Amino acid sequence: IYNWDIAINDGVKLFFGQGFGPVLTDFVAHGKIVREPHNSYLSVFARTGLIGFILWVFFHVYINTQAFFIIKKNIGLIRTSFSIQTLFVAFMTMHAMYWYALVEPAYESPYSAIPFYIILGTMIYLIKRYKYEQ
Repeated sequence: IYNWDIAINDGVKLFFGQGFGPVLTDFVAHGKIVREPHNSYLSVFARTGLIGFILWVFFHVYINTQAFFIIKKNIGLIRTSFSIQTLFVAFMTMHAMYWYALVEPAYESPYSAIPFYIILGTMIYLIKRYKYEQ
């Protein structure tokens, strides 16, 4: 809570964030320092500030909107097109991970961040490939 008060009351940190590296929380659980709040969106906001958080949200909204319309347009090909199947599975998996990030440090912990960014990269590749082929 101490670091949150600093971030909100310091105009520079509010807009540009605290950066990567410093501990975001000031509590200890089971004898260990808890570095991240159990909400990835708070972590993204605290580390990148309001500007970085807005850009992060717009980026994800853009990618998911593109994927949604490609899937919607090609729903008839979902049984025969491996690319559309993969995009559909990636799209659904990302949305499950977005919910998961509300209660866990999903984008900071390797066990969920690695699959998250691999799936995100796969979606970007499939969207670019689809646009190139059209």
